[in-house]
Amino acid sequence: MSQVPLSPPVASSSRDALRMLNGFVLRRDGVEVLVTAGCQRLVALLAVNGPTGRAVAAGTLWPDVPDERASGNLRTSLWRLNQQWPGLVQTDEQSLSLTRQIALDTVELTTRARAVADLSAGLEPAETYCGLIDAGELLPGWYEDWVILARERLRLLRLHALELLSARLLGAGQVVWAMESAMASVRAEPLRESAHYAVLAVHVACGNADEARRYFAQVSLVLRAELDVEPSDALRLLAQQAGRQAETGVPAQRRRGAPTSETGGVGAVSLNVAPT
Repeated sequence: MSQVPLSPPVASSSRDALRMLNGFVLRRDGVEVLVTAGCQRLVALLAVNGPTGRAVAAGTLWPDVPDERASGNLRTSLWRLNQQWPGLVQTDEQSLSLTRQIALDTVELTTRARAVADLSAGLEPAETYCGLIDAGELLPGWYEDWVILARERLRLLRLHALELLSARLLGAGQVVWAMESAMASVRAEPLRESAHYAVLAVHVACGNADEARRYFAQVSLVLRAELDVEPSDALRLLAQQAGRQAETGVPAQRRRGAPTSETGGVGAVSLNVAPT
């Protein structure tokens, strides 16, 4: 499977940058560089796969032509790129790679997602996760196998990170950002139960019993209509917790004596049984 390179990313404020989430945009010194479709795919391939052999790059990018022609196409793309941005692609006799001085949004996304998963590390200020929350799809409209594999890997990595981020922010009393993260996961995958669980957990923790019950009812209808399945036990138990809140009229965190969102915390709610 294609791997996003894990070399330390250049700061996102770098003026030399390659954006591939929500579309291909290459910038040099802050100015967009327009390149041919073949050059775009070469640059994207090296960004996604890291250093790549010349023969592998040619065969991957031009799989339907003879090897000699694919190699010629590769040489032409390298020549064109070197005319517009000398040194963007580092070359030797065997392999090609992008310069390490260019910021890659895919690397930034991977780094942020893995930081969320590091439970031994403290959370950064919530605003630093905007890139993770707002990130788009990798190279939409590109259908090559290597793009599809990398896109799916990033999609799953982001979804898992968003749900975990929501739980961690909720535990830290960052209710608004917890909901933002949970809803971003739902937008990315509307039929993913663990994403809906994250949203429901925020409602329950804040004592929004009516909101929680309405949300559960809506999710139940969608799952039945689209997948012909019932909500998981984890979702149902969380909805039942909201029902008990509504019956007593007292939010869970106040019944349990825990701090409320107004005082910087959230109520106790189990966040470790989310469906997969």
